[in-house]
Amino acid sequence: MATIIIRPSKIQVGRSANQTLTLTLTAAGWVQGTTTFTISGVSGVTLITSIVDATGLAKLVVTTGGTAGTLTVSDGTNSGTTSVAPVAPTRRRWFPGLNRPKG
Repeated sequence: MATIIIRPSKIQVGRSANQTLTLTLTAAGWVQGTTTFTISGVSGVTLITSIVDATGLAKLVVTTGGTAGTLTVSDGTNSGTTSVAPVAPTRRRWFPGLNRPKG
């Protein structure tokens, strides 16, 4: 049995916008038009579409609900996981004198 490697290793929880997962199989790749993927493990994650390209790599488009956890992707024989988690907010840099709080 091969392992499915999923990139990115973490996707954002609670995001209704499409998020793309790129899948690579550690053995030979998949064949276009013959592979069906399933997802499980995290409530609220929806598989929108999946595509296998001519090189055997797969791309899955998903949306996530409000539940965090470990998402499993399977092709019926092989599986892999990725994390569904909150993404840390971007930190603002403070430059004295340039972006003083107003008021």
